Amino acid sequence: MKKSLLKLAKKSTSKFILCLSTLITSSTQAENNLPQLGTIAHETLSIHHELAIGDIYMRAIRSQEAVIYDPILNHYMTELGNRLVMYAQNVKTPFNFDIVKNNDLNAFAFFGGYIGLYSGLFLIADNESELASVVAHEIAHVTQRHLARAMQDMKKKQPLTTATLLGSILLTIIAPEAGIAALATTGAIAQQSSINHTRSHEIEADALGMNTLVRANFNPQGAPSFFNKLSQKTRFANTPPQILLTHPLPKSRIETARNKAHQYINKPYYESKDFLLAKARIEVRFSHFTPEAILMKYKKQAKNHQQNIRNSAQYAIALALFEQRKYKESEHIVNSLLKQDRGNLFFLDLKSDLISKSRAYAQGIKLFEQQNTTKPNNLVIVTNLANLYIENKQYKQAISLLERLAYTYKISPVVYRIMMQAYTKDRQQSKYHQTHARLLALSAQYSNAINELKKALSFIKGKDKNIESAIIKEEIKHLQEKSDIYKQLI
Repeated sequence: MKKSLLKLAKKSTSKFILCLSTLITSSTQAENNLPQLGTIAHETLSIHHELAIGDIYMRAIRSQEAVIYDPILNHYMTELGNRLVMYAQNVKTPFNFDIVKNNDLNAFAFFGGYIGLYSGLFLIADNESELASVVAHEIAHVTQRHLARAMQDMKKKQPLTTATLLGSILLTIIAPEAGIAALATTGAIAQQSSINHTRSHEIEADALGMNTLVRANFNPQGAPSFFNKLSQKTRFANTPPQILLTHPLPKSRIETARNKAHQYINKPYYESKDFLLAKARIEVRFSHFTPEAILMKYKKQAKNHQQNIRNSAQYAIALALFEQRKYKESEHIVNSLLKQDRGNLFFLDLKSDLISKSRAYAQGIKLFEQQNTTKPNNLVIVTNLANLYIENKQYKQAISLLERLAYTYKISPVVYRIMMQAYTKDRQQSKYHQTHARLLALSAQYSNAINELKKALSFIKGKDKNIESAIIKEEIKHLQEKSDIYKQLI
């Protein structure tokens, strides 16, 4: 995966100059309500252009299948991210939060409010405040427009480095060592060990991130605690974590974070149960750990006197047993957990998997229909209920649910994949091809997406044929425009 992304990023570096005029326009007016330090960025990129570039590059990253598409983890990450964004200052863009399947330690903030966290961060964090400190830091990079500000600074020094810098951003996100070397050779930031996080940007993101962390009622000690973990990793590892290549960690940063955290009132903080469950899920399903290793680790924790720790350990054990196909043992644990917390999405998601294995569809549909009345349009509940409908041959019920959900989750591959199953089973060929096109477009496969829409046209029938055809043709035109830009960029 990394090699293909590396090739993609290097290719994009050389081609970015060709379409610079398409996406980047200069402007002499600054945003009145941006911070003083951030206003200069508008001279290089408008918010509109940041959104466009961010969308294109995230589609490129998705095309390499690096992003984890798991409804419950996506829901958790979105909830955590949005909680922090609510308390961040100067928010100008929507935010999207993704987990990248990679056991290394890294995170990135990209144009347009796209934030990615490597799954390895969950493995090293002991509590949600530590993880939230990383997310809050990355949010600050976006709100302060650090990428655009760095580009503006480079533009003053070397007129052509703006295009080169843009092309190198993706390279550095995926392979920091190569990206930093590429940038250094251009003279863009030869004296810095980062792409967009100069020393002043890191200090600013630390300060604003800490403020957001506290306002969102997370423990401010999460930041220095996480820094200490990174410092330990550096001390004992042969190579430093990737996050330190793009986010340098001098002793002064650790000391500043520690001193600032001590300024806040010392009080008890709620320890998130969902964080522990998300961490357990990543360890079982998206890490190098074997089910046997998981069972060995969590059987000790299952006896812990703290309920959150005990329950997350039991959940990890149930997941590991499921992976070993010991479904009855897994279900026994899940049923016990659901008696304590009937609406827990993590427990319900695993219960749905177990119901599918036992083919007890009527039982599962009743359970999830009840949940859907209390949590309407919830990604986890609706996708599980739709899957059960499809397995029980209730295709139209599944389609009705998913079509409503798709309006809310327009960039969720999970929703489109399940919709495709339902349309196939219900023999709605035109809808199948339209949905497949939207799924392909999410990962920048525009040519294939256009072909799918052309196939959809051939299956349209009925009195509304002309209207549906016009809609599809307009969508083809829109995708062709995106494809033309993408070919120039990547």
